[in-house]
Amino acid sequence: QAVHQESDVVPENIDAMRSMFQLDEKEESIDKTDKSLRIGELAYAR
Repeated sequence: QAVHQESDVVPENIDAMRSMFQLDEKEESIDKTDKSLRIGELAYAR
């Protein structure tokens, strides 16, 4: 397996914390997390 399972949990935990404290809406939180952790950059960088 190329990616450790633990790496999948970090973004979800960040979004869960924001949700718990009602800091952001779902999509806004996911976008913030993805941008800050640079998730998807390699897939879209061409």
